[in-house]
Formats: sequence, structure tokens, C-alpha cells
Amino acid sequence: MLPHMNYISKLIILFSLLPCLVQGQEYNYLEMNVPEFELPDLFTDLKGNEIKTVKDWESIRRPEIMKLLGDQVYGHVRDYDEISFYLEDKEKNPLPEKATFKQIAITVRQDSRQYTFHLDLFIPNTDTGPYPVFLMITHRNKGRIENEYDLGSWPVETVIDAGYAMAAFHVSEVTPDNRSLYQEGILKQLYPDELEKSNGMRALSSWAWGAMRVMDYFEQDEDIDANRSAVVGHSRAGKAALWTGANDPRWAITISNQSGAGGAALSKRKFGETVKKLNSSFPHWFTDNFNAYSDKEENLPLDQHFLIGAIAPRAVYVGSAKLDQWSDPKGEFLGLKLGTEVHSKIYKQDIALSEDFISVTTPEIHKHAGYHLRMGKHSFTTYDWERFIEFADKQFK
Repeated sequence: MLPHMNYISKLIILFSLLPCLVQGQEYNYLEMNVPEFELPDLFTDLKGNEIKTVKDWESIRRPEIMKLLGDQVYGHVRDYDEISFYLEDKEKNPLPEKATFKQIAITVRQDSRQYTFHLDLFIPNTDTGPYPVFLMITHRNKGRIENEYDLGSWPVETVIDAGYAMAAFHVSEVTPDNRSLYQEGILKQLYPDELEKSNGMRALSSWAWGAMRVMDYFEQDEDIDANRSAVVGHSRAGKAALWTGANDPRWAITISNQSGAGGAALSKRKFGETVKKLNSSFPHWFTDNFNAYSDKEENLPLDQHFLIGAIAPRAVYVGSAKLDQWSDPKGEFLGLKLGTEVHSKIYKQDIALSEDFISVTTPEIHKHAGYHLRMGKHSFTTYDWERFIEFADKQFK
């Protein structure tokens, strides 16, 4: 419970939790009900050997971790045969005084098949390019890309004013976020064999694939400095952003905002959203193999700190909100804290995060890792973006 809240506010929250408690504690929002659990060791390989060096991490342990994550959780991200880019639109620019707008058609070919999706990109109207860039993976109303550039979740002007290019693609153009229709995107058109595999690509891996194809575009756009790039996602897109960063070392920064279970939060805590809830509500996000861990998180041969550890030595940031208990803010912090031990122990980076979650009182903006716990519920706000910009400045400027 938050210490600064008054008595009435505390009662309101307690009463709001009663339905969960009465109905067999289906969803746990109480720290006292977190079970005892044991986390698998990041630094012990599958043969029982201790991993101490960069060479052993990169040649032995990290490949093991990526295989586990791909087989048991997300599905492995596929490659492609050819890719091409076409400038489709420069006219629908709501910020002509500050930015140049590009809508890019990205076409990918695999065997005899091809698929096209679109990227929206704003580039500052200054003479200081090439520019560092934020890519937002978004699952929200597509109109927020097409028409509403000033919302907190898509604050193009704020990012442009900070000296960054701003880009976004909508997940529906790659793989629909729909349990009945998700096959209709790249999975059916480019990689139909994945649908037959128990560890095949599903929605989250497809969205990561889309972000990686955007990076292919960034690398050949002279206005963009692809070496100073950040991939960002909120909620389910935050899960996809973390999987993107783990798969693609070209991203300098990986940022998840309130990504919760299947994102930054430790699954074995069974707090808020659980593996069972993920698999029952969103079966199209994860591999079929992930179903084996519904109500059996203790059997997972990994946890989400493995995902964050796989991003090392590149920078990683996690944003949480105090009233977003469904996403388990403490679990998100622990996933970050434990995962970035790879940064500190293997790559000898100075990771200056708080020792424990209760000590987090202000945004922690450091080199290599960052975290904030803001007031409010599950949402994407300008405040979050201001912290991400501050973190990027720390890495790039």
C-alpha cells in the first residue's frame, strides 16, 4: 500500500480487491501471497558450468538463453530473402514547420511470396543530422499514428523538439492482434510453416520481426543514425520491444513501458497477470509450448530476467506505474535488476539501480540501465516519454 495515501483512498483500493479475493484469489495483488520461488541462474549453463567471461557468455550462455526463450515463450524470429523500401507519402505532415514526414512501404520477400507494411517517420527540420531515432511499436488505435500526433502515447513534437527522429508502425500491419485473425499477416503470407510448429512464431515474435525490418530501413536512410536507435513499446508492445532488443543487437536502447507478464515482470511471482491468464486471454501472443506453464510457473526453465540479460551489453529501460498492479511494478523492477547483472558481472558496466524496489523514490536515469515508477494506472504518457528521452540523452549525448 502506498504510504502517502489517505485512509479513504486505502479503503477504496482494498474494497476494489475484494472480488479477486472472494473468487478464490484468481488474481493476486498482495505481496504476502507471492509464493516462495527459485529463479534459474543466469550464469550457470545447461551443463552446470559457471559463466564468467564475455566469450563464454556470448558463445555458450546467451545462445542457450535465446533458444529457451524462443522455444518455450516467444517463438524464433525468422529471416527473409529480400527487402525493399518505397517512399509512399510525404504530404500528410501535421508538423511541417518542425519536421519532414515520410511514410515508407517496407516490402519483404520470402521464397515466392511477399508482404508489405508501412512505417511513419518524422525527421527534425534542422541541419544537425543524421538523427538518433525512437521507434514505437504500437498496438493502439491506428488513428493515433495517422491523425493524432500530440497524444501522450505518441508525442511526436516532444521527441522532435529533443532532437530525435520519431517513427512508428502499427502491429496490425504485420500480424493482427486478434486470437482469431493473427494468422492473416506475415505468418500466413510469408511463414505459413511457423503455424504448424509448437515453438513457431506468433504475434509477439512477428511484431519483433517488424521492428527488425524497420531497422533494416534505418540503416540505409541517410537522415537516420541507426547506431543511435531506441525501440519502445507499451504493454503488449513493450513485451515485443524487449524481444526485439534481445534478438537484434543493432538497437542501442531497448525500452519497455508497463510490459508486465511476458515482458519485464518475473513470472514466478504469480502477481497480477499470470502465465495462465496470458495463455487463456491472448493465445496468439506466445508459442504453444508456453501453455505448459499455465499455473505451473515453477516449472519454467527461465524467467524474464533472462530476456533482459540477453539484451546486454546494450542499454535497457523499464517504466512502471504505481497503480498498475496487473503489470506487477515490483516484478518489473526485479526483472530489470536481476537481468542487468549481466551488464555488471559480464561486461563490467556500472549499473546504479536501487538495491531493492522499496528504495525507488525518483526516476533512476543512468548509463546502461534506467527505471521509473510514476503515479497513475496502465497508460502511456508524455511523462514516460520525457524519461525515455532523458535516458537516451545519457547514452547518446
